[in-house]
Formats: sequence, C-alpha cells, structure tokens
Amino acid sequence: MPMDLEQFTDFADSFVNDEVPPALLRDLNLGIVVLPEEKGEGEFYIMGEYITEEVGNYVALYYGSFVKTLSGEPREVWEEDIKETIKHELQHHLEALAGDEKLARKETEEELESFQMHEESKNKRSSRVGYLSKPLNLLLRIFKKE
Repeated sequence: MPMDLEQFTDFADSFVNDEVPPALLRDLNLGIVVLPEEKGEGEFYIMGEYITEEVGNYVALYYGSFVKTLSGEPREVWEEDIKETIKHELQHHLEALAGDEKLARKETEEELESFQMHEESKNKRSSRVGYLSKPLNLLLRIFKKE
C-alpha cells in the first residue's frame, strides 16, 4: 500500500532525526523539504535533489515522483527508496561543502550516455529502449516515466 503524503513526510523526518548524524546536516540550513508534486526531466522522474540558493541549502523530496514510480509497491520498498534518496542527496551536499562534486559529474555523464543510447535506438528503429544506468551507490533514484 502506498504512503500518503503525511506518512511519507513523517517517515522522512524520522529517518533524518533518528539515523542521520547531525554533522551530515551541517549547513543544510533549509533542511529536508517534502514537496507534493512530481518532478520530471525529459522521460525521467526525479525523486529528490540537492538545491543551493542564495538563502541556503536544502534537499527536496518529490512525493509525486515516488507515487508515480512506486505505485503498488509495499511500504518497505517506499521506506528504502526514501532512505536511499536522502542519503544520495546528502552525499551531494557533503561534496558541495568540500568543493568536490564527483557524484554530480558522474550522474551527468550517465545521463548523457543514456540519452545517446536512447537516440541510437530510435535511429535504428529497434525495440531497445534507452535507459539511465544506476548512479553511484544506487542513491539518486531517477525512473523512466511510463
């Protein structure tokens, strides 16, 4: 059974408060925000992202993207994906604080590779579908839209 928005937010809050060391949240002054909408980029759903703005840094989780990609999945799958997404976005945060964004560069390379494979398959008119390979540590979850 899918989580509703309140259950989703409560679980994310509990995970951060109970399992994430406070040191990893340093300078994440706007916290972790759950947004009700889905977010897509081209053919893919974005589960979460690390955002830096003039007023501060935060992690956005897109509840609607989880709904689109995990519909029909048991609660345990939702919980694991929420945890993995938060961990992944915190990795972006820590890399940004350190001035080293290897994960972001790797994801960009993988997205380009996926796009190129998709374009090649369209040009060959094959039934093969382009895909986005799993990012480092399977943390950021981007799923193909249906």
